[in-house]
This record gives sequence, C-alpha cells and structure tokens, in this order.
Amino acid sequence: MKRKVFVLVMLLIQLNKTYAHIGNSNITLEGMAGPYHVLVNIKPPDVIPGTASLTVYTSGAGIKITARPVYFYSGEGGAPLPDILDAVAGNPGQYSGALWLMNNGSASIEIGLSGPKGKGKILVPVVAVSITKKSLPPFTRYMLIALGVFLFVLMATISGASVSDAVTKSGEPISAKSKYAKGAAIIITALLCSGLVLGGKRWWNSIEKKTSRYIFKPMHASYTVENNKGNVLNLTIDTAGSQRSKWLPYIIPDHGKIMHLFLVSLPGMEVFAHIHPARTGSLGFSVDMPDIPNGKYLAFADIVYNSGFTETLKDTLTINNDTTGFKTDSAGDSDNSSDISHPISFAGNVGNEGKNVTIGGKTGQVYNTGDGLKILLEAPEKGRHYFSGGLQQFKFSLWDENNQPFVPDLYMGMAGHLMIIRYDGNVFSHVHPVGTYSMAAQMRLENRMATTGGKPENPDAAAFRDSVDIAVKKLEAMPEKEREDYLMMEMAGMEMPAGCGPEEKKTMMGMLNMHTGNTVSFPYTFESPGNYRIWVQVKKNGRVYTGVFDRAVK
Repeated sequence: MKRKVFVLVMLLIQLNKTYAHIGNSNITLEGMAGPYHVLVNIKPPDVIPGTASLTVYTSGAGIKITARPVYFYSGEGGAPLPDILDAVAGNPGQYSGALWLMNNGSASIEIGLSGPKGKGKILVPVVAVSITKKSLPPFTRYMLIALGVFLFVLMATISGASVSDAVTKSGEPISAKSKYAKGAAIIITALLCSGLVLGGKRWWNSIEKKTSRYIFKPMHASYTVENNKGNVLNLTIDTAGSQRSKWLPYIIPDHGKIMHLFLVSLPGMEVFAHIHPARTGSLGFSVDMPDIPNGKYLAFADIVYNSGFTETLKDTLTINNDTTGFKTDSAGDSDNSSDISHPISFAGNVGNEGKNVTIGGKTGQVYNTGDGLKILLEAPEKGRHYFSGGLQQFKFSLWDENNQPFVPDLYMGMAGHLMIIRYDGNVFSHVHPVGTYSMAAQMRLENRMATTGGKPENPDAAAFRDSVDIAVKKLEAMPEKEREDYLMMEMAGMEMPAGCGPEEKKTMMGMLNMHTGNTVSFPYTFESPGNYRIWVQVKKNGRVYTGVFDRAVK
C-alpha cells in the first residue's frame, strides 16, 4: 500500500505550481493549447453558484474558442457542453465570455481552440469557493417589501370580496351574514399568508445556515521562536472550526517544499524572507530562522492539497529574539533567503518609481543587489501604466557588474519567483513565469478526465503523509543541479533526456515560459488599485538574489 502511495506522491510532488492568493482571486495562465500560444485570465465568482469571467488572448485569424467547467470529483462525465467565447470588437485575438460554476471545490475550466493550425485545448485549474454572502441592494429590498405588502393586502381583499361582494346581486346591499363571512375570510387569508411568510422565512434561514457552512473561512497559525535550538521558528496550524482539518495529511510539496513561508516586516516592509518549513507533525512545521532583525512581521504560509486546492494562511508574529548573524543557508537549504531594502513611503509617493535608467537598450527601474548584480524592471509600453482589472506582464532583465546580461540558474525548478503585496497587507500573490495556476491540479484533472467511474477516493492518510515526507527528503538529498533539473522537467511532465545539453535545456525552458536569455516575465492581473511592493527572486551560482520595487496601480 505504501509503495502505491509513494508512486502517486512522486507523480504529484513537483507538478504543482499552485500560487495561493489573498485579496486577489484572478487566475492567469500563459502556455500552449496544442499549436496555439494563449494568455488566459479568469476571474472566479465570489459566491457559488456564480459566473466566472474569462478573457483569452491568442494570435491568428479564423480561430474558434470554447470553454466549459470540469470538476475534479465529477470528471468529464459530469461536465456540461462547452460555450463559445465571443471575439472582442476592436481587439484582434482577444475573446471573452462567462461560465457558471455550480459547485464548491477543486475545479478547472477547459479551453478549446480550433482554427487553421488544427485543434488544441488546455485546462486552467480554478478553486471554486464562496468567500462572501451577497445582499440585496437597498432599492431592490424595499421594492420587494412594498410588493409583498401590496400582494398580502390584495390577497386578503380578494378573499373577502369572493364571499361577499362577488355573491351579492348588483344593486342589493351586502347582508350581515356576508359581511361576517367577508371579515372571517380576510382574517383566515391573513393568517394563512402570515403562515406562508413565516414558513418561507424559516426555510430561507435554514438554507442560509446550510450555505454559510460552505463559505470559505481561512485557517490561521501560531508562531514561536526557540533559542535553545539555534533560533528555530515553529508554526502550528489552528484547525478550530475548519472543515479542512481532515485535508492536512494530504498536503503535497510545491517546488520540492512542503510549505512556502513569507515574512514581511511591519510597517515599512523593508525586511523580506522566503523560507521553507519542514513538517514536524500533523499540524506542526519548523524552520531555522533567517537573518532578520526583531520586530513585527506579516506571515503568509502557502500550502497545497493533493486535490489541487490551495490555501494561504495569513497571520502576524513578533520576533523578540535576535536572529541577526544566523544565516539560513547554514541549515543547508540554499533556496531559503532574506533581504533588507528601503521602507515603503507613507507620504503618498511610491518609492522611486519613474526614475528610469537604460541598460543594454532596455529602459526601466533598476535595483542593485549590493554586489554588482542589477535587476531591471522594464517600463510598461510608452504612455501606459499599471492598472487594475487587466492582464499585464512584468518583465525583468538581469545584468552583472559589467552591465552584461546574465541568464539565471533554475530556482526550485523555475527561472524566478514574484511576490506582490499591497501596502495595507490585504493583497498577497505568489506568481511564477507561467502564471498563477496549479500544474499539479491541471495534471490531476487531465488524468481524471481520461478515466471513468465514481468519485475518486483519497489514499490512507498516514501512508500518504509518510510517503510525501520520504519523497521530500530524497529531493533534499539530491545535488542541487540534479534536483533543479528534475523539478523543471517534472513540472513540464517530461523526463530529462540522457546527455541533455545546454541548448536542449534552453529549448525546454522556453516551452515552460521560463525565460528568454536574461529576461524573466510574469503574467499578472491586479484586482484592485493601490500602492504595491514587488519582490522578484532569481538565482545565480547557488545564491538567491532579490529585487525590490514599488508600483502605483491605477
């Protein structure tokens, strides 16, 4: 049994590129749907059932694009017929539409393309959850109340008239008996209508209570620092009131790490750490503290379940133990990193945005890493700015101390990582070059569509968790270059060919949208305007370098 579970884990372990979010539910994808290169942006509904908004970008004429929702637990057999997306007038290559998502859970949207080059399709994983309760607009509410009162009075009036006025001949007075019957009919009708209203209210309250159980409620974690173990940060997940506590044994690694933890100092956000706690129990995780000063921190902990469902645990913690001088790299994990830069501005201006320089023919804002390496955030197209509600590309070019371009090493199987936080801390996104979706969920859903049968069952919880921990340890024991190549190829669903040289590897990385030369790009959609801090991380010669930028989003 354990061997079977271990095989399943190794299939899943590094296909997952799930990027959890807080305050931004947009999903972006850049990839290939058969012969077609596509950019996709999906805005899921904030209540289920609800409609998801889709925008698809591609190139070429005569292309038909369709979309349909596919759920993990129902598979292709439970999926509806696809809807056709509409071409956006005045924007060649842009298509849009809306799809109903009827059930909570791990889902995907299958996008199909057909045209002169043939056919292709791609699955975009979507986490379908209700995050709020909708309320009627005041005008609609008062209008319905007025209409209800009118119908109530009308029903009582009609009932009374039906046993008095309606049975009295024209010109004759209404008898005392009819008047009595009229009053009784009005009272009985009023009581019946009141009973219907009361019963309807009780029914509605029961439905609301049942629905409220399915509104997504984030879990939280508590943090402690142990000095007697060399400044170890311990994290314990609080599962009180959460229905997802039974899912915790089914956490799977994301880029070889069981958890990605981001620490950002408050209020200035000048201190940033990206570290990877190891699991110590069913609810516990621990990691050696990075080289950061005391103070208050925001903590964002990303975890991924084997169904493709993702979650970010947001909390605050205060560090009172001096960790300065304690290097995370001493723990043997070169993927852990920390950085200290300039604090955010509270005077209304956004950092040094707008002070552009030109390096190698590319213009933008440069960040010096402190040892000669430069990361250039290329400026948007002339006359444009960063805006909310639309798909955009962050492009970073990388330069050495001699202003010569350098190609980054793989960093957890990818060319780079991007973190975006709004100044108030209520928006957080962890982004990668292919977008903000989960490739593990994508593969699971593709496999699910290829099979028939009933609802898929989870394996034994203890066996699954043990197998995951064994697989993670095997990855950690690999030489760094071998591990990075393995992670890259696993994320592409391919095997590294024997004797694969630099050019072949470069071609494969291009297929994954990893980077082109010294440029790394990330597709992203801002959901709301505001001032944002952006961290981009790349790796060179075994060391992680962090660039820090501030941007105002209109």
